[in-house]
This record gives sequence, structure tokens and C-alpha cells, in this order.
Amino acid sequence: VFRNVEMTSLTPYSARFAGYRISSGKLSVDVQYKIKESKLVGDHRIIMDKLTLGEKAESPDAMNLPLDLALALLKDADGKIDLGLPVSGDLDNPQFSYGHLILKAIVNVFTKIITAPFAMIGRLIGAESGNLDKVGFEPGSITLPPPEREKLKQLADALKKRPNLKLEVQGCFNAKADGEAMKALSLRRSIAALAGIQLKPEEDPGPLDFADLKSQKAMETLYRERFSPDALAQLKKQIKESAAEKKPQAPAKEVDASPELYQKIYEKLFETEPLDEARMAETARQRASAVLQELTGPGGLEASRVSALEPAAAQELMDGMVVCKLTLGALK
Repeated sequence: VFRNVEMTSLTPYSARFAGYRISSGKLSVDVQYKIKESKLVGDHRIIMDKLTLGEKAESPDAMNLPLDLALALLKDADGKIDLGLPVSGDLDNPQFSYGHLILKAIVNVFTKIITAPFAMIGRLIGAESGNLDKVGFEPGSITLPPPEREKLKQLADALKKRPNLKLEVQGCFNAKADGEAMKALSLRRSIAALAGIQLKPEEDPGPLDFADLKSQKAMETLYRERFSPDALAQLKKQIKESAAEKKPQAPAKEVDASPELYQKIYEKLFETEPLDEARMAETARQRASAVLQELTGPGGLEASRVSALEPAAAQELMDGMVVCKLTLGALK
């Protein structure tokens, strides 16, 4: 049992194996070893209080790991690191080395933490870690869905327990999913405007009713503008002929006003609906901003602990939603 050992005295070891000198900190260790038939089993309870790394030291034996991130993940709000470290080895093995046994155990613990940082963060609050590093948005939307808002609240609560961590948010867009959603919204807004419906900027008019007479007239007007009156007449003729083959006795008037006709008109309009590519990156930025606002809202994190990265294209969809990625780092 060791209590409150001054950690600066361990600098020769930390410089060699960790690649850093130690500026300050206290170390307490409870150690228990058992040896049976030359098999060593050891348990360590290691508590490091207010550990502060100093200058970097060049050493060929140093761990090739982001030590600052590992310590930030381990250090609680009081500046303590409480670490369990089991070790085992065969004393009869000619290659047995106690120092390397301890180093290997430490590297294993740190590697596990660094490669799955959100798993450790999730354990702090008893939350599933599977999607803590992702935030989903409905295609075309910059509004956080309620389940994602709850997830971010949990994440903020966990990060309060690890004050040396920072979070980076990368706003993302999916060219196909977002593009189709944006085109659909733009087209429905154009049809609503021609139908005489007053909308606020960016307001979604909702699903289109293909049986609504005002919407039908609006779609016809838009079709004539984009193509030509002859093109509209030709499309109607094609659909009438197709409908006549399926329902020979259907009245012509019924065919002219059929929802199927206007569904086809809508599809043709959608194919030619322009898409502003610049809106993709702007949507990604707005999504990142929405995540930052949620994390730093009332009772949340300090604004200095979160930041946004440049937007990027995302190929991955999560349950049909566009995914923005989160990354943990150590505060300098």
C-alpha cells in the first residue's frame, strides 16, 4: 500500500514509457500479488490525484498513444483517476519482465479507452454507447428530432463528469437524401404559392393533395411554364390513352381530373426541379450549429468545450436519417 506518493519522483519512468515528464500529482496504490506454481496474478488499484503532464520526452520505449486524450477520459471532475489494473504472467518464462508486464497492462487499458471513447462516456451515465458519437437529422431538415435532443442532453451530462474533454461536431449532408428532400420541399412550396397559399419563409406546406383542384391548376401552370402548353397536352393525351386501356368505360372528364394524372405531372416537375448545391453545405453548418446550441443550452456545457468542424458529405444513413459525427479530444 502506497499513499500520496509525489509523482514527480516517477518522471524517469513516465519519460521512458509514456514519453512525458510529470509536473505534479499524487499517487496512491493498493497492490496485491499471488503466485501459484510460478503463475503470477496481480491486482492494482491506482489513484492519481491532480496528475499534470510536463514536457514531452523523446524515448524509443514510449507508448505510441494519444496520452492526453486517455488521461482526459479517465480524469473525473475532482481531478482524480481511479484505475483498476489486473496483470498476470509466467515467472518460468525466460522472456518474463515485470516492467513490461505492467507497461503492457497499461497500454491495453489506454488502447481500449482511446479506441472506444464514447463507450466509456456512456458508462458514466449508464447510456448505450452505440450511437453517442452520431446525431441524426431527417433529410432536408436542420431541426433536431426529440430522441437526438435527449441523447445530446445525456452526452452533456456525461462530459460534465470529464471536464478535460472537448467535443467537435461535424455537420454533414447526404447528397441523395438531402437533395431529394430539398427538391420536394421547393416544389411543394412553388405549387402552394401558385395555389394562393400564404407561407412563411422555408415553411413546409405539407403533403400534396393530388385531388385538390387548386393544386391541380397550380401544377398545370407550373408544367406549362417549365415545358410548354403542348407538352402538357401531350402528357394528358398519353395518360388518357393509358387509362383507356385499363378502364375503357371511364369518362374523359374523370381521367382529366384523376389524381394519377397529377401524380405524373408532379413526377415530371420533380425531375426538373433545380437544386442549389450551396444549400447542402449550408444545411450541414446549420445542423452543426443546432447540435452546439443543444449542448451549450441552459445547464449544458461551456461554449469553450465544443466547436464545429468544416461540413462534409456523409454516405451513412442512420434509420433513414443523415448522420453528423462527433469527436472527442483533450482540452489543451
